[in-house]
Amino acid sequence: MIVTLTVTVVSVISQQQQQHHQQQQQQQQQTTEATNPTTIKTPPPSTAATTATTTKQIGSPNCYNCLGCSSVDEGTTQVVEDEFMSCMTTLVLDSLLVIRGGSYEEHPDGECIGNTQTFSCWCTGECCNDKTIDY
Repeated sequence: MIVTLTVTVVSVISQQQQQHHQQQQQQQQQTTEATNPTTIKTPPPSTAATTATTTKQIGSPNCYNCLGCSSVDEGTTQVVEDEFMSCMTTLVLDSLLVIRGGSYEEHPDGECIGNTQTFSCWCTGECCNDKTIDY
């Protein structure tokens, strides 16, 4: 019976040692995880070329608006509409009448077109249709 007891005690001691050893390993692993910083790799900054794009805001420039005005001044009426694509100045050739206003058609800045009846120029800036027409 003593032998059996001894075996039982040794068996219990052996189990306790295993549990203690497992606990130490777990604690050591937790300590290692806590003290080892996690490294997060981030991609290097992009070296791709970037291009700035400038776009013309379409619509609504303020334009001088008058009929029969070869020149403009601070008293000349200005008009703005959301649909304006440019400002225009037109000279009616047979009467030399100058017409200024906004245009619903898109034209390149500075474009001028003439025919047998009229000569018209368009611009895209604020109140850009201010050039004096001498005839």
